[in-house]
Amino acid sequence: MRRVGTEDSLWHRRRVLVISYQRFLAADRAWVEASDAAREWVRGMPKSVLAIGAPRSRIRSLYSKRERALTRLQVAKLKLEEARVRFEVKQVKVHPALLGSIT
Repeated sequence: MRRVGTEDSLWHRRRVLVISYQRFLAADRAWVEASDAAREWVRGMPKSVLAIGAPRSRIRSLYSKRERALTRLQVAKLKLEEARVRFEVKQVKVHPALLGSIT
């Protein structure tokens, strides 16, 4: 069955959120594993240096990829909430300003 209008948008936003979450988990896992491996190689270095890595290092690029994935996840969550509010407004036929004062 094909979804229509706002319901389709809500479904799409949920799908984007799930994909964003999966990508964040993969990026986070890669960064944690690389950080742990680096910590094994260089035991005397402060944690803060190993957490981010030197410019253009593998650790730094994995950290940046993780940060971008986290930002995308946060944006996807906000957009899902906006779509959910639009869907509720359409279902209840209440003005959006009134809905905001209820929640």
